Amino acid sequence: MQVIVWPVVLGTALVIIAFLPMPPTFIQDWIASSSFWVFAVVGVVLAQKRGSAGKARALPLQAPDLVAALGVLLLVRVLAHGINLPP
Repeated sequence: MQVIVWPVVLGTALVIIAFLPMPPTFIQDWIASSSFWVFAVVGVVLAQKRGSAGKARALPLQAPDLVAALGVLLLVRVLAHGINLPP
């Protein structure tokens, strides 16, 4: 769990310090985006409780998983179509 928590906390703090002075809304945005790592921490804690942490096993991908992945990729491509990235 420390492998996930410490880099997120220290990285967020370093980014905020590096870009000071920064408007408070930008600081809140950095903290909010870092808070999504909570899901990774929950996954690690649940894996440790189940006793499956550290065990190597094959990832069982099925057709619905692949369809969902392709659907997400298609949505990102469609939504990002209007974004112009300068060369």
